[in-house]
Amino acid sequence: MIKYYYGGKIGMEIFLEKAFNGECIRIRYGEKTKTNIIIDSGTGIFAKTFKKLIDKIIQNNEVIDLLILTHIDDDHINGFRRSISNINGKYIKKIWLNGEPIQYYNNQTHSPKNIGGLVETIRTKGINLITPILGGTMERIGEADLTVLTPRYEDMINVSRKIERLTPHGECNKYSLSFDELSIIDEYKPDNSNTNKASISFIFSYEYKNIAFLGDAHAEDIIYGLSRYWNGKPIDIVKLSHHGSKYNVNDKLLSMLGSHKFIISKKSAVHKETIGRLLSYGESVEIYCNYKWWTSVRFFTVQDKSKYLDTNKLKMFVIGQDGIVIE
Repeated sequence: MIKYYYGGKIGMEIFLEKAFNGECIRIRYGEKTKTNIIIDSGTGIFAKTFKKLIDKIIQNNEVIDLLILTHIDDDHINGFRRSISNINGKYIKKIWLNGEPIQYYNNQTHSPKNIGGLVETIRTKGINLITPILGGTMERIGEADLTVLTPRYEDMINVSRKIERLTPHGECNKYSLSFDELSIIDEYKPDNSNTNKASISFIFSYEYKNIAFLGDAHAEDIIYGLSRYWNGKPIDIVKLSHHGSKYNVNDKLLSMLGSHKFIISKKSAVHKETIGRLLSYGESVEIYCNYKWWTSVRFFTVQDKSKYLDTNKLKMFVIGQDGIVIE
């Protein structure tokens, strides 16, 4: 949990759930009346925990004011899809989901085949389903403003006519290279997933804080959305796109975002190129995670540790139950 204080009181909390290699983030804020926004719901094995999260909010006499399902890949949507039958719809006021046209979901290799059934179930439960959500959408939820950056309408239409190619996830072991060595051979290649291209990304603005939640959106589309829809105010912290994938972050995007604080939601190790790009952009970088994934492999070389970790040019944090305060 990340905590922000206003006037000596906790004004906003960000919960980064342990959703395995999926994603589920909850924002809770408001001075008098608490507002809850949930972003994505993790994988299918996270479904029971997702249901407990909903129950906890209800038991606290609160509701889910907005559930944002950024796109239809199973690591973002299956927690909700597998638990919705046991959830009372009256406690979810609104859902953002690019859930129509139905042909958009045919033949997806990495996405639930029965998304149409989910859309039907949402409506049967009387939940207000808002679709499509496109770049340029602006909405006030409680005391916060949301500015949607992606997707573009033409991307939504185009992706409905294409079949997502199954991208192999195998990677050669680059952890043995230091960040400095890796920077010499690092070459940015953009994400080619069609469902990711249709992902909702947005900026959450509350009090004087602006937080970018980038879903799994393509870097090029986020850049377009920032240049067209954002007011240019500083971004305090960024939830990196696609679990910190090297295919979804580039130098131009980092320059436009202008933040040195990042959130990564992932259980296994991220691409080392991603962290290297963050370091090459900022003088100091802070990364907040829900798992200590860098210990699962020998992620940092001796040179990395002495040059970046020991000098605090790179700070790694795991967000536990007690939370962490970000200034």
